[in-house]
Amino acid sequence: SEGATEVESDIESEYQDSDTFFREAEYDEDQKYVADRSLANHINRVQDTWKADVYPEFEDFTLREIRNMKGRAPHTSDLPSAFIDDSAEEATDLPESIDWHFKDNVNYVGDAGQQGGCGSCYAWATVGMIESRLRIATKNRWQPKISVQDILNCNPYSQGCHGGFSYMVGKWAHDMALVDDKCVPYKARTEGCSTACSKPHYIVKASTYEYVGGFFGGCNEKAMMKALQDGPITVG
Repeated sequence: SEGATEVESDIESEYQDSDTFFREAEYDEDQKYVADRSLANHINRVQDTWKADVYPEFEDFTLREIRNMKGRAPHTSDLPSAFIDDSAEEATDLPESIDWHFKDNVNYVGDAGQQGGCGSCYAWATVGMIESRLRIATKNRWQPKISVQDILNCNPYSQGCHGGFSYMVGKWAHDMALVDDKCVPYKARTEGCSTACSKPHYIVKASTYEYVGGFFGGCNEKAMMKALQDGPITVG
């Protein structure tokens, strides 16, 4: 968006002569990450839609290791923007914003997890979305904790700590089921799949799963706004 472009331009202008400014092409993948508080402070000065912070715990990791934690390979859509925007008319009369952390003074979103050095963000994101939507559907009477580790260990549609896609976690939840976190707690590494936590430890099974916009590449801002009315979504 125009606002985001202005923020990026402002940041780049201030840090263009600094080794701390992120320039992907110049990065040594094997150098250690350095937390840059001054950059985070600058981002927070020029915008207030989100808060930047630093995470000293990542200073033990190289940039290559941090990249692997993203949990998926980068890709771009080859679909023309005019085609992607065709469904913009589907979302009408929607509120300007919605926050499921504080919807009608109720929090439907669980605590953020710590993925450690494992590229499991795709699994954490999908589990968080499902947990929140279950809380919404039950008016917060049920606040499940779903096992991310079981997905890493047993889901053949993903690559454990080496990455995966939210859509394929949805397929796993549909084809099999998701288990309680107490049965398979998070270890931040991929282990062998055990049947010890199959039935009766299944706590939820997905009735359906789909891409926002209906198909891969069909997502756009309006489609996300429409989907968010029913609960959080995964992005990435």
